[in-house]
Amino acid sequence: MNGRWNATLALAVVAGLAAAGVREGELTTSTWTRDVEILQPMDLRVVFPVAKLENEPALRNLAYSAVGWDLDASVDATRTVTVTARAGTWSNGAFSPDGTPAVTVLAATTGRGAFDWRPVEISKKIYQLSHVVSKGGVVDGSATLYGYLDFSQAAVYLASQAEVEAAALAEITHEIAVGQDAQSPWQPVDSATARSGIATDEGLAPGTRTATTFTFKGCGVLRYEYRLTGGTLEVSVDGAVAETLSEAAAEWVPREIAFADHGTRVASFVHVAGAEGAVAIRNVRWEEQPESSRADGAGGVRVDLREGVRTPRLLRDVLPFAYSSTNWIGDVVGVSAASVAKVTVVELAGTDSDVRNWLEAGTPRVLVNRPGEGSVEWQPRKGVWKATFDVLDGGASIHRETAVFDLRASRGGGFAVLVK
Repeated sequence: MNGRWNATLALAVVAGLAAAGVREGELTTSTWTRDVEILQPMDLRVVFPVAKLENEPALRNLAYSAVGWDLDASVDATRTVTVTARAGTWSNGAFSPDGTPAVTVLAATTGRGAFDWRPVEISKKIYQLSHVVSKGGVVDGSATLYGYLDFSQAAVYLASQAEVEAAALAEITHEIAVGQDAQSPWQPVDSATARSGIATDEGLAPGTRTATTFTFKGCGVLRYEYRLTGGTLEVSVDGAVAETLSEAAAEWVPREIAFADHGTRVASFVHVAGAEGAVAIRNVRWEEQPESSRADGAGGVRVDLREGVRTPRLLRDVLPFAYSSTNWIGDVVGVSAASVAKVTVVELAGTDSDVRNWLEAGTPRVLVNRPGEGSVEWQPRKGVWKATFDVLDGGASIHRETAVFDLRASRGGGFAVLVK
């Protein structure tokens, strides 16, 4: 039997030696072959620390046996061995599982040998390895062994930025950037499940602060869900604490923060670790309002500054068209007093993925054709439209601007009732 498994799994042997008053440094074991005796030193610690996950001696050459540990054990194909690991805590010489599902380290195997454990996902906790032997599908309790590995100080695998964003953000959200804590990054609750959330490490020392930040622009509502099993959660906006959540919440709780003013915002979720537990957040969604694409000036003046094809969420978000027969530059050389401003709207049709390449599909509708300055409203309908502003002098256009509106997905006014 491998010496390390003997020490880590056969706890009854360790307890007996300790009770006899033998110091660890004096312990040796005799391994007999047919013609020679070998003295083999043994590490009899009950819990083995794991420093890293790659090239870690504590995770290599772990022995298993479905047929016992005798040198000349009989072959028995009806006996299989399975090794599983489950996370928990160690206190006063006893292991307490944390309730998370056990991980299969070695699937049902016959015979005996050694294997390496290469953890894919691991928490910074104590793991109990269970070596369970079955004969004909019935567990042989006399062959069950246990061992303990401490990953609390291990340099564990970290999820990529893309994996963190996939776990934290809602399926549909406006643009939002996720920032991670450099020392104690939040990790996906379940990397195999989309939008499972990100959580802090339950092994953090009490008082440790770790933060995940979200940066976004505009005005609107930031929505999220949180779960808190220990410590506190501070939510800060632009450096000022907006609220502190300390009441335990085992289930996901929805929250939201509204931003009425346009600007660049930074929302920080700071976990202050307690004696135990963690915090998790998921379904973070930035709902940018249409007003985010406008500049508000004195006197309630609104200007649409969006570039490219305009795709407003609502038809009513299309602002009035401003016009000026002098292009807002007053009395200028080259523009006569007879110049006029002309605003037209025409529907477009086509199949190109870029609607700016579509062709006019109908007769342009003239909204304005007169001198002076002002604004005119247009009552838009679903479809793709092009608006044109011309400054005409003597019937010829001396200045032209165009804007394309893709209103195929825009909604009209009214209300909706959702029925399940």
